[in-house]
Amino acid sequence: MRLIESMNSFQAMTRKEIGMLQDRMTYIEQLVEKVSKAVDRSVQHSGGHTSGLYTPPAPSGDESVKGEGKPMSAKKQETAWNKVLEYIKQKRYNDVYNWILGKKDDLLLIRLMGKTGVVIDQLDSQNVEFLLYKIVDLIGSREFVDLLLAWIIAAVDRKVVLSLNIQSAILEALSYLLGSEGASDYRLDEMQISEANRVYNILKASLSSFNNA
Repeated sequence: MRLIESMNSFQAMTRKEIGMLQDRMTYIEQLVEKVSKAVDRSVQHSGGHTSGLYTPPAPSGDESVKGEGKPMSAKKQETAWNKVLEYIKQKRYNDVYNWILGKKDDLLLIRLMGKTGVVIDQLDSQNVEFLLYKIVDLIGSREFVDLLLAWIIAAVDRKVVLSLNIQSAILEALSYLLGSEGASDYRLDEMQISEANRVYNILKASLSSFNNA
């Protein structure tokens, strides 16, 4: 009898956890869709320029991206975006992220993230690491935080393998977002605060267990 009760209890917990996960994924999808539309509107108003977004310096020794980082002209933006759409049509997500990350154009990257949705589990480890570092950097621009946060949430929920360095960087960014100054700057809603807190606690526990090992 106790065994049956335990099994029923376990099944109820499993259904609850699945339901919570589905709710979180629906929330992420809604965020991505909303921000994707906002990005498209931003591009239309800006004429393809990216000067309003923060562009971090190229990593030292990375010759492939030196000299880039300046905003593209509207014509180059359009040409690049057409190439992006071809990659997406072929579902070559890892290739298109690798190409855009090398371009050092933040607005193109944001548009790509909104267009594909959260496909972090289809990227190789190198692209994931670089992308998450970019996301942490972009949070400092106070632009499209909904979208950036959705990718961080997905990386943790889908148990993507993250280095200690990127976990620490994400923790620092989330700490700022959840602080009084960050909350004021970003005007996070209750759901965003709840999700950011949850991810923060997961990463904090992960780092603590490593330090105590």
